[in-house]
Amino acid sequence: MDQILNKTSEGRGAPSWPRVGMARLATGFWAGLAIWMISEAAKTPDMVLKKGVATLWVAPSWAQQHPQTFAALTVLSLFLPLIALAEMGRMRPRRLLVYLSLSAAVLGALTVYSIWRQPVSITGGDPSPNYWPPFGLLFAASFCLFIINQLLEHSERGCKIFSRYDEYFEDSWTRGAQFLLSLCFAGLIILVLNLGGALFELIHLDWFSELIKKSWFWCPAYYVSFAAAVQITDIHPALLRGSRNLCLTLLSWVVPLLTLIAGGFLVALVFTGLAPLWATRHSAALLLSADVVMLVTLNAAYKGGEEQTRPPLAVRWAGVGAAGVLLAFALIAAYAIHLRVEQYGWTQPRVMASALNTILFGYGAGYSWAALRSKLWMQKIEGVNIAASFGVLALAAALFTPIADPARVAVDSQIARLNSARVSPDRFDFQMLRFDAGRYGAEALAKLEKSDRPDVRARAVRAAALSLRGRTDPDGVATAATEAPLSHAVIYPKGALLPKDFPRTGHMKPGLDRDCLTDGSPCEIFLLKGPLANEQVILVYTPPSGKDQFDYATSIWTKDAYGKWIPWSDGVVGGCPAALAALRAGRYVIEPSPQQDLVVGGLRVPLGASGKSACLQPASESGEKRPGSK
Repeated sequence: MDQILNKTSEGRGAPSWPRVGMARLATGFWAGLAIWMISEAAKTPDMVLKKGVATLWVAPSWAQQHPQTFAALTVLSLFLPLIALAEMGRMRPRRLLVYLSLSAAVLGALTVYSIWRQPVSITGGDPSPNYWPPFGLLFAASFCLFIINQLLEHSERGCKIFSRYDEYFEDSWTRGAQFLLSLCFAGLIILVLNLGGALFELIHLDWFSELIKKSWFWCPAYYVSFAAAVQITDIHPALLRGSRNLCLTLLSWVVPLLTLIAGGFLVALVFTGLAPLWATRHSAALLLSADVVMLVTLNAAYKGGEEQTRPPLAVRWAGVGAAGVLLAFALIAAYAIHLRVEQYGWTQPRVMASALNTILFGYGAGYSWAALRSKLWMQKIEGVNIAASFGVLALAAALFTPIADPARVAVDSQIARLNSARVSPDRFDFQMLRFDAGRYGAEALAKLEKSDRPDVRARAVRAAALSLRGRTDPDGVATAATEAPLSHAVIYPKGALLPKDFPRTGHMKPGLDRDCLTDGSPCEIFLLKGPLANEQVILVYTPPSGKDQFDYATSIWTKDAYGKWIPWSDGVVGGCPAALAALRAGRYVIEPSPQQDLVVGGLRVPLGASGKSACLQPASESGEKRPGSK
């Protein structure tokens, strides 16, 4: 890295490190101050003063009132200082200013679009303004800016794009190590400050500990510490080489083990076939993850391509095999994604997986070609890596703009399948439109609410009214969520009808995401006769939906002194098969008493209090009687 810094300054004098250091510390301070202001803008006041009187009305935060502006400021406050800290002393000031301006314009536009396409969040029940930038955008922006930084620094040194690959490698891996060490150093400084606060508290001097708890103090302190670490590691680049080289050496020795395991897996597929792989329902994700690990370790083994850094023979042979495995895994993952898309259409995860698979397929094909055609070991991957970086930038630009927005692609695909009758309304994922696809999904759902197909229109109306997600089946579809209440309910005794005044409002145990009183979930409803002729008890049992035998719920409804139905949750009856069998057969009794008891299947359940009886005996041996029997 010393050579790189020297080449950076050729022709215009060595950079003034004291001046650069002061600029970095100032940048860190203002960046920390900006992050503090961002956090303050996101806070919601607990109460508002109206005419001098405190009210309990909760006012929206500034971020909620200006979501797009807040999200854009958040992204710019995160990334622009990092760019400035990284390029000070490496890039000419005028060029750095242009780079920062263009980055601010692009990042701001992408962030505004991300909030526009997902203006509200419905995950918590009631819709609320969505003002935080999505994690996917932050991750992609970090990766793309890292690539752009290295390309611009290479150009700043007067090198052509496809020349001096050793400098690309040296600079990028060193910069990654510098970033991680700077983060750790800043975290250590915060820990030391907290330790100092604790020490002062021992002698009853609390001002220091109170100071470092203030966000306006520790936000700038953290960023100033980070900037200081960047400056220190720039002045002494040798500090990074030891840890970086150790990491590269260890990663390079992972290549033989990974190639052996992955190659064995491919050989085993010849005998087992692909059916067990498809049965996992997440084969593509696992194969792509393995490809990413192989890509990183193979590059760590190749390093900069110099003869003196060439790995041992075992690693070189394993690297040749890893290139072929990389391509094979990408092809199998592509086939897996293709089968799912043909069967169920595009979804947002499948669009993202397809984009990642496209990148990895390019790497796999390029590395396989390099393994066969390079005179020196894998030398041609140098051009593949540089070309692939431009492919990554192009794909990211498409995915985070309307060009190939995963939400838009998914909505268009699913609506086309519904309109062409490739999927029936009862198997259509209306919840995806309601909760996952943002503005595109909301607009599509609004059109379906006006559909000329009654079954589609009815389900779309119910989906638009959902505030919480319903339980999905293995294919990711929640059919019950958009079906009419009680559509799959079985009522006992056979032929009986629910009272007209019985509320169509569920009362399930916390965490249960299905209720036959509000949607089309399956359930059993027992109309039980009390001691008096006009007295009635209603028991609603929701069975488990999967392998979890405890994923059930039981609610018992009785009337209070005012004739209003009152529910309470009980898990005793639902957890006893003997009691359920007895209820279906009508073998139960409700004993008249101030605290009425339902006696069924060996259970005694007080109506109105939590039952604590155990399941005593099977229904065939219990002595319950039908109501009215002697």
